[in-house]
Amino acid sequence: MVVVVVLFVILVVLFYFTTKGIVSKMREEDKKLGVKYKLVSAGSIKKRRTAVVWLEDGYEEESFVLDGESINKSEYTAFVVDGKSMRKFGIESGDVVFVTEEKNPPINKTSIFVLNVYPKQRGKIEYKLRKPVDFYDCQDDSADKFDAWVAQHPELDADKCKQLYAEAEVKGKIAECKHLGCRLLVSETTRKRKVHYSFHPENRIFGKVEYLIPNDNVEIIEKK
Repeated sequence: MVVVVVLFVILVVLFYFTTKGIVSKMREEDKKLGVKYKLVSAGSIKKRRTAVVWLEDGYEEESFVLDGESINKSEYTAFVVDGKSMRKFGIESGDVVFVTEEKNPPINKTSIFVLNVYPKQRGKIEYKLRKPVDFYDCQDDSADKFDAWVAQHPELDADKCKQLYAEAEVKGKIAECKHLGCRLLVSETTRKRKVHYSFHPENRIFGKVEYLIPNDNVEIIEKK
């Protein structure tokens, strides 16, 4: 009886490791069919690096048709969205966005920007996805001017913006932009269904989103 139990245990162990090896090998083979893309955070920056994406048939080729338009991938930088803070604007985690590199893009109602949130001198590259509201001219950093600018944008939560200024978050960013000689990009995001605002020097803009491919077939790979 003991011998039978031992043999059974050995067979179970062999089956487990054999199956695990086969599944792992199949997964590695599947990865060859996927495409690796950079990640852009929709929310807090995470320790992520890249993602393997399996796109639906028709999107895998270098050129494809999206919403009646012919798209050539080589003309854009593709990112995979990591996070849920852009759901309000129809962008889900795992979606693929195609971005044109543009340092000073115009803002309209449908604009979505990708930002490199770290200064170049730090040698770090971390991308964030943001819905821009408008640019703020930082030549005058007085509270009165900021209040007047907020009043011109009824889509903003005025009380929240004034509070951020009083807490020095916005004032510090304005001072930074004044020193750099650029404008401040004010953008909107959501967290736990509440609106939040981000403030970045306009020279952190990488580009604007031109196309979106909804996608949930993604494997996100952690940084090493």
